[in-house]
Amino acid sequence: MALLSVGCATEVAPAPDSAPPRVNQIEALGVPRAQERLKEILLRSINPQVREVDVTDDFLRYSYAEVIMVPTGRMVTNQVAFANAVELRVHSNNLVQILTSAKLVIAQFVFGNSDDAVMFADLIRSFHTHRKTRST
Repeated sequence: MALLSVGCATEVAPAPDSAPPRVNQIEALGVPRAQERLKEILLRSINPQVREVDVTDDFLRYSYAEVIMVPTGRMVTNQVAFANAVELRVHSNNLVQILTSAKLVIAQFVFGNSDDAVMFADLIRSFHTHRKTRST
């Protein structure tokens, strides 16, 4: 996988799997606390710099300031349905990518530390599992 940053490609390797992904965060924390925890972590994202977050049982909606070489002042909003968040990739540089079953990246975030990156991924996986079990 390569990332483009102002014309430069940087190769990133996935973080070593020291522990299996945890999909039981909702059972451990409860839905309201898991939603709050996801919101807290997302507001600490370095790129994009998230300004607003809404978490429901079905989706994550977030808004961030658009930056095209310089901040434009415009807010961009994206919504990720947990049902579509089939795969998560946590990279060693704290980049987390959310992918669909067709391997399309529907969202990605860079966090300031690996704890936030891993917990974010675990919470998204947990909401995906929770959503899947609710609909069966």
